[in-house]
Amino acid sequence: MKYKTILITTLMLLISLFAVSANPIAEEVYVDNVPMLSKTGSTTVERGEEFDVKVEVFSDTPLKNIVVSAEILGYEYSRYDDSLQDESDTFDLDADDRKFVKLYLNIPDNAERDYYDLRVRVASRTNPSEEYLIRLNLKGKRHNVIIRDIEIPNTVVAGRAILGNVRVKNIGDRDEDGIKVTLSIPDLGVEDSEFIDDLESDDSTTSEDLLLRIPACTKEGFYDVVAEVKYNDYYDETTKLTDIKVLESDLCEAQITGGAPSSEKTLVTVPSSQEVKAGQSAVYPIMISNLGKTSKTYVVSVSPAVDSFATYRLDPSNVMIVNAKDTNTAYLYVTVDEDAQSGLKDFRVTVQADGESKDITLTASVVSEAGSDGSSLDLSSGGVKTGLQISLLVLVVLLLILLIIFGFNKLKEEPRSDEDEDEPGQTYY
Repeated sequence: MKYKTILITTLMLLISLFAVSANPIAEEVYVDNVPMLSKTGSTTVERGEEFDVKVEVFSDTPLKNIVVSAEILGYEYSRYDDSLQDESDTFDLDADDRKFVKLYLNIPDNAERDYYDLRVRVASRTNPSEEYLIRLNLKGKRHNVIIRDIEIPNTVVAGRAILGNVRVKNIGDRDEDGIKVTLSIPDLGVEDSEFIDDLESDDSTTSEDLLLRIPACTKEGFYDVVAEVKYNDYYDETTKLTDIKVLESDLCEAQITGGAPSSEKTLVTVPSSQEVKAGQSAVYPIMISNLGKTSKTYVVSVSPAVDSFATYRLDPSNVMIVNAKDTNTAYLYVTVDEDAQSGLKDFRVTVQADGESKDITLTASVVSEAGSDGSSLDLSSGGVKTGLQISLLVLVVLLLILLIIFGFNKLKEEPRSDEDEDEPGQTYY
């Protein structure tokens, strides 16, 4: 019996030793190239940043189907975000062989600042797994503002404007002030900026409306929209990209090219027709976009044809200096004569720059004041007859009223007789 017990104990020890030696182990775990198993304490990682985990795997026996994984538990939204875990492909090891496995994890920017355990697990298909705990100290950068979202429409028609907003969050350890937010479409040369006065650590905010006016002659297609945020006295900045689809517009009425390359084009946009009543004014906004690399002087003139039915003026002036990649607008006020006849009135506007010119035909759809509401004074014989009949009827009614009043007054003036006074049950007034 004694020898039997010794034999069983020896077999169990051998099985236990064999089981241990059959497990793959991690001889070292590196976090951003810093060895962690051979040191004490924790290592620092930052919110919103990716870090790598390198595991040195060893086995003293041949093993197949080995998997290495890394995971951080305790993040509130881990069920919606798998960036805090990674797993290697399956691999095999020969006896006394080793392999370096690299994994990547990303700390969400809204993770709580705290200590976390990085759980590194090495396992094969059937044997027990080996787990290693690496202490991480999650912190934020001293200054770190990120762009959470860009809010713009999906599509826009050329010649129109869009309003955009940029959602930002301060994930740094310090409060920020004087944050500059810029929204731009570089290919179209348009941008707008706003400022956020104060943004405390861990707070989010949305910029004020940012206006981007799309040139009228923009070709249809998708264009990059860039959001840029500058902070920490403009020493730091971050950007984020999205896109918008621009649809072709029929507002593109003219284009001054003058044989210049496409980068030197001038775009002139003006509504081709306006409806206006006689004696009133119509406004034609003439928008001139200088897409060149230097400023230009533009002269706007109106053909004498407009003098036949109206007067006009240009505000602020018929001469404009437009800087490179900029747009200015001249407003043409056309005041139609009071006696102008209804109909379509054509006239021409000419825009000149650098010895080149472009003629644009405009139309004023004139509606005469007399016929604008569809009514007029009827002086025909039928109308006169009806008026006389109404007048006679009014006179007859007035005469009847006067006769009734006269009759009552006569009754009051007649004396009463004795006979009338003796009759009982009668009252006179």
